[in-house]
Amino acid sequence: MIKAPFLRFVMLPLHHTLLFLERIRVCPPPFIFKAPFRVPELFKSTREATLMLKINKKCSAWIPTFLFLRVMVHVVAQCHEEGLEHYLRSYIKFVFKPEPFSSTCVKTVHEELAKAMTTILKPSTDFLTSNKILKHSWYFFEALVKSMAHFLIESGRVKLSRNQRFSASYHHAVETLVNMLMPHITQKYKDNLDASRNANHSLAVFIKRCFTFMDRGFVFKQINNYMNCFVPGDPKTLYEFKFEFLRVVCSHEHYVPLNLPMPFGKGRIQRYQDVFSLLDYSLTDDFCRNHFLVGLLLREVGAALQEYREVRHIAIQVLKGLMIKHAFDDRYAAKSQQARLATLYLPLFGLLQENVHRLDIKDSAPPSSHNVSLDCLWTRLPSGKSSRREANWTVFGRTRGRTLWGFPRNPGNQSTSAVLRGDKLDRDEIKNLLMCFLHILKSMSEGEPAARLMSVSIFLLLFCSKLHFCPLGGPAAADRKSLTLPVSRNRSGMLHARLQQLGGLDSMYTHSEADVNSWCLLEANVSTEVCLTVLDTLSVFIMGFKTQLTSDLGHNPLMKKVFQVHLCFLQIPQSEVALKQVFTSLRTFIYKFPCTFFDGRADMCACLCYEILKCCNSKLSSIRGDAAHLLYFLMKSNFDYTGRRSFVRTHLQVVIAVSQLIADVIGIGSTRFQQSLSIVNNCANSDKNIKHTAFPSDVKDLTKRIRTVLMATEQMKDHENDPEMLVDLQYSLAKSYTSTPELRKTWLDSMARIHNKNSDLSEAAMCYVHVAALVAEYLWRKGMFRQGCSAFRVITPNIDEEAAMMEDVGMQDVHFNEEVLLELLEECADGLWKAERYELIADVYKLIIPIYEQRRDFEKLTHLYDTLHRAYTKVMEVMHTGKRLLGTFFRVAFFGQGFFEDEDGKEYIYKEPKFTPLSEISQRLLKLYSDKFGQENVKIIQDSGKVNPKDLDSKFAYIQVTHVTPYLDDKELEDRKTDFEKSHNIRRFVFETPFTVSGKKQGGVEEQCKRRTILTTTHCFPYVKKRIPVMYQHQTDLSPIEVAIDEMSCKVAELRLLCSASEVDMIRLQLKLQGSISVQVNAGPLAYARAFLDGSSAKKYPDNKVKQLKEVFRQFVDACGHGLGINERLIKEDQHEYHDEMKASYRDLTRELSNIMHEQVCFSDFKDVWVRA
Repeated sequence: MIKAPFLRFVMLPLHHTLLFLERIRVCPPPFIFKAPFRVPELFKSTREATLMLKINKKCSAWIPTFLFLRVMVHVVAQCHEEGLEHYLRSYIKFVFKPEPFSSTCVKTVHEELAKAMTTILKPSTDFLTSNKILKHSWYFFEALVKSMAHFLIESGRVKLSRNQRFSASYHHAVETLVNMLMPHITQKYKDNLDASRNANHSLAVFIKRCFTFMDRGFVFKQINNYMNCFVPGDPKTLYEFKFEFLRVVCSHEHYVPLNLPMPFGKGRIQRYQDVFSLLDYSLTDDFCRNHFLVGLLLREVGAALQEYREVRHIAIQVLKGLMIKHAFDDRYAAKSQQARLATLYLPLFGLLQENVHRLDIKDSAPPSSHNVSLDCLWTRLPSGKSSRREANWTVFGRTRGRTLWGFPRNPGNQSTSAVLRGDKLDRDEIKNLLMCFLHILKSMSEGEPAARLMSVSIFLLLFCSKLHFCPLGGPAAADRKSLTLPVSRNRSGMLHARLQQLGGLDSMYTHSEADVNSWCLLEANVSTEVCLTVLDTLSVFIMGFKTQLTSDLGHNPLMKKVFQVHLCFLQIPQSEVALKQVFTSLRTFIYKFPCTFFDGRADMCACLCYEILKCCNSKLSSIRGDAAHLLYFLMKSNFDYTGRRSFVRTHLQVVIAVSQLIADVIGIGSTRFQQSLSIVNNCANSDKNIKHTAFPSDVKDLTKRIRTVLMATEQMKDHENDPEMLVDLQYSLAKSYTSTPELRKTWLDSMARIHNKNSDLSEAAMCYVHVAALVAEYLWRKGMFRQGCSAFRVITPNIDEEAAMMEDVGMQDVHFNEEVLLELLEECADGLWKAERYELIADVYKLIIPIYEQRRDFEKLTHLYDTLHRAYTKVMEVMHTGKRLLGTFFRVAFFGQGFFEDEDGKEYIYKEPKFTPLSEISQRLLKLYSDKFGQENVKIIQDSGKVNPKDLDSKFAYIQVTHVTPYLDDKELEDRKTDFEKSHNIRRFVFETPFTVSGKKQGGVEEQCKRRTILTTTHCFPYVKKRIPVMYQHQTDLSPIEVAIDEMSCKVAELRLLCSASEVDMIRLQLKLQGSISVQVNAGPLAYARAFLDGSSAKKYPDNKVKQLKEVFRQFVDACGHGLGINERLIKEDQHEYHDEMKASYRDLTRELSNIMHEQVCFSDFKDVWVRA
């Protein structure tokens, strides 16, 4: 028999629930407000049912609450299905109130509800019920929170310390609930995504609200338990859940105080300022313990950066959104408060540093030939910390398996991020990360000690920031107002306001013209703000580390980093406002560190002069004026640095920079540039402090020299599409600077770039060789190297022109050294490898190896000898295959005074890459000069014969193109055995022109003559130019019998070459044999034999020539027979019939020749065969 208390215990909550359901069915929706007491009775029943346990102690404590909650879950679910969710929310917020607290009551609504929820979430529970409670968990968590609040107020426990407010049993109930809920979130998302997502969000909101009522250490522990349920490599959905949880928790109104360290005892609460002094750049264990939430967020963002793109995007958006929230928080509007907030995120520097190799730098780097190498940004800081990724690769990798706030991490949840990803971050990710980075710098730079900036190499990040925030083109880019709007120096919050707007535009599918214009304007202003922020940061750093920056006369890795960031502002398009600040900053930089520019190596001074001169050509007069004044300041500072004696360093580097700008076809010969030079002159003339010195006249001489150099600009501009003429002009300038090695080097480097651009790799390699020889000659004359340019003569005899270096004032400021020479020699070797001239690499390395041997640099020696091994392997490979083609040569002559002017009547040998047919170069030259003179005014002369200019029409420009081959006499052939030797250092070329005595070009073999023309060039190929003038020519006319001797000798030589190969090319051999032994009446060998050796015909020619021809025919028959023997050994069964046909042809050939020559002509190995036949 069922006892009455138990019946009441079970039936009371069910009765109220059924009554509630009945009301829903028969009443309109507003009944909740008409009869609100019904729902409170449901929660009241929780306590009543629990109290009944005291009467019937045999019953388990969880049964009534569990049964009641199951019914209530269905009720709440039914309300959602009926569209009554907003009523439930209103009820929880305005109506729900648990029974008043009583000291006699042991249990509370929030504790019993937490236990009941845990029971329903157990795996053994009906899955429909558990799914419903997951989907609508917000209702029950809201009831929990409100019940907790009422409990604290009514019981007076709100006045107690947080760790004493709730019982240990309730703490255990909450922790068990969180642990029981997590498997449903991390496992059921595949089958029930909405329910899992709702449960995850509701849990996050509940945890966030627990900070208000409970001990934060306990709440941190629940967050840690939550995070332990995720592992690296989780699906995207779980990453979304995790970062949504972090976003909600971190949105707590007291997020900042929650990140401050807890007091370590009574009376030991640290001052606010002391708290932030503990912050560091890396995510150490101490940082994560003292600043749990931000440490957790940054750690998870760092781990997410090692995942795929979608996950990275989610993490970065959470971080960016949180920082935007801080920037607009009215409670922290003061600069000092924003600075302290920024220090919470200092470990972001470390995360960016270890991922800096994934920032897309090369594609964004400014295309300037005077860039300081980006490698200088990777070098080590004076503190010993490396800015490469290996320096801090454990920034978050080392903390993932440790403890946070003393809570043990799950061993299975170790981060795999120690192995860093190598794929590039996309542009949006980079910009968002750098925006956060710049906000931290902007907020902290004014009040933060410079030592903070030394803890990590931020220079590459600053450099990347400037690259990725340069003004964009577009409809608004043409409007200069968008690039000249003033930017306030008080920039609190502006950076993030713009970031927020930019983020909003990204989500739009279509943009109106106004949106696009606004976006371009926004980008331009962001670029300006980035510029000003970076300049501010640099100024703080420079003030704090002036001593380190000036070490080694300012030529140290740290200075190079600072200078490169400054320089990038001039290399990337800037707004007018930004450039004015850049010029001001550079003036300060020059004033503070004159030794960097005016002492030691001149590379930084050279780069600065180059970029300033580019700005002197700006379309904006204000920029030109500022650039001209900066250039004058640089000159004057140099003059003062030398004790007012001279400014040779700046003088020389400016001339070099002008030459480089001309070489790069920048177009600085305009009136704008001339105006800038006038400003410089005016400054010198009006400066009273140096009026009575030589400075004004020196400045005038410099500007005069610049104008002289600029005269070459127009010519180069006219020929910018003619690579041969452009190189010739640059070569003439290089030749004029024999007394100024750096200027000569500048033009040779420019020529190398043009050659590389046009794939003339051999010529580019020769430019590198000449530059290295130039430096070697300089060092040899200074006693700093054991050999001069003569050491390079084994590579090319053209190198002798580098010995013409003259001692002059231009030599005074040259700072070549052994290190520069080593770099140039290695560049030579690399260029020769690309040009496939592997045989020459050893000659270059013979100059390098002794230096490294003296230094005991065995690592370098290992690399050199390995390269030599690979080079000789390539030599064997190309000799074996015979597939290396080192160039094709053509004779090109120009006729037409009205068009070619000084080039009229000149002949050149052109070297074209690999195998270039005659038709290809003819068409290229025809198009080139047709574009220049007009298509109807240019004609190509196909004939290779001598041209009489008087026979040509002066109305046309004529170009004669003839294929030529290298010519080597017998003595040279004795020394040049390989194909490479026969193609390298060639200066004589030959071509042949057929003619007859009667005046016709072609005739029978007995009247066909040939004119052989040998051309000699001024220099050997390959050279720094791809065309070399013909110095003189020699012609020889061959009589018909001499033509026959020459042709047959060539056939013999070709056959012998094919037969003597280590691996015979059977196809080529068969083709050559077929063309040689086929019996033709009016062509081939038999035609020559009948014309010059047959009976009465032979008497017409000199006996010595007849004997010579007969000997050649004997050699020919012998070579053909030898070739047939080789072919017979190599052929397969399917080619025996073909071989028999060739043997028959050979037999007919020898029979005919025997009859003509009146002697038995036969190859000895086949003699018996032919006789029997």
